[in-house]
Amino acid sequence: DNLWRDILMSSDWDRSLPETEAVLDKAYIDMIPANAFYDDTARRITYIDQEFVRYDTPASFVMYRAIRYTWEQIPELSDIVTSEEIMVRYGITEEKAVVYKEQEDAFTFKVRNCELYSQIFGWASDREYIPDLHDDHEKIRKVQMDLLREFDRICEENGLKYCAVFGTLLGAVRDKGMVPWDDDIDLAMPRSHFDKLTQIAPSAFEHPYFLQTAESDTECFYGGYAKLRNSNTTALEWFNKGKKCNQGIWIDIFPLDDCASTYDIMKEQQRKVYFRQRMLYAKRYPLWADRMIDSDPKKLSLYYILASRMSDKKLCSNLHKACTRYPWHGYLTIFACYYSWKGNRNLFKAEDIDDLIRVPFGDMTIPITSNYREWLENRYGKTFMARPPFEGRKPHHSAEYDPDISYKTYIAREAESDMENE
Repeated sequence: DNLWRDILMSSDWDRSLPETEAVLDKAYIDMIPANAFYDDTARRITYIDQEFVRYDTPASFVMYRAIRYTWEQIPELSDIVTSEEIMVRYGITEEKAVVYKEQEDAFTFKVRNCELYSQIFGWASDREYIPDLHDDHEKIRKVQMDLLREFDRICEENGLKYCAVFGTLLGAVRDKGMVPWDDDIDLAMPRSHFDKLTQIAPSAFEHPYFLQTAESDTECFYGGYAKLRNSNTTALEWFNKGKKCNQGIWIDIFPLDDCASTYDIMKEQQRKVYFRQRMLYAKRYPLWADRMIDSDPKKLSLYYILASRMSDKKLCSNLHKACTRYPWHGYLTIFACYYSWKGNRNLFKAEDIDDLIRVPFGDMTIPITSNYREWLENRYGKTFMARPPFEGRKPHHSAEYDPDISYKTYIAREAESDMENE
């Protein structure tokens, strides 16, 4: 709040406007905690290195930079409050955040002269990607790549179509493999192919491979997409503590569903999916698991009451109907994710799934859309080929990993250790 006050005081602006809509005559865009000292006694901030100025710039853009880089450098803050929550506090909507990200990425790319010095940045990146990767990072990646090969084989044998999305698509294009600091693999399939995969999975995948869906594993829930897991490994997430679900190392498989051609209409579609997802979260998780942290607290009890009166099978069926009920408009999205405050920003042209090409990915090849540039620009901005600052190179998932033993053995050992300590 002190920082926001200082930003508003740093320049003239039309005071008849709400603070969240303030446009500064002269914006010092480096008014961020990384360029400041805080005097706890005086309760004031002193700013340094104010090198860059932008004119006629929203105050919320300056605040966006402050929030973005603070949470990137101190990711543990998300355990207290998420950056999305803080952005909402200062009027930074999802739409604004997308625009601001593109502007900031373009600014960073230009000011660092990334195009001219790309080779130097590449050499530096090869020497220092990220200091805090899991000790078994390479072993975990080998398990994930093995899962990818098995998934690719099953799809090839059964005529199933899939493609890389998100960070996996970026890694395929930029790194010819997994992004060096990434910790997962993301794939997507047209809904009809996804549903066929779930039908053949029990006979197609042999132990230790297990396709985990809302229907095949009723002890957990991830929104409606699937995870292919290796049952001989361990990847424990805190919210599944005490659950009997499969908790092996995984890769993600998302169904692509028909949707409207605009984000505004798609939001209403997603809202109906959210309701059914929350019902399943209420059915399978206690309140302490915080699986619906963005939900109105006044409505939480309603989800638990309604979910208790419906069978698990019926809830899964309702969710499937909600994801697949929308008429074909030539666009696809991923409804089967619980996006919380972030919102669903996925919008793909259906025709792009009909034009796939295979590209190198580690020691194999995987399919990606030939329109990959548009997909990546929509998600990461026009500078997607530029590597982020070192502080931004962090894994996305928080889990206890052990690629050498089964999650069942891992959990049993933890239980024995807890009993001894008691």
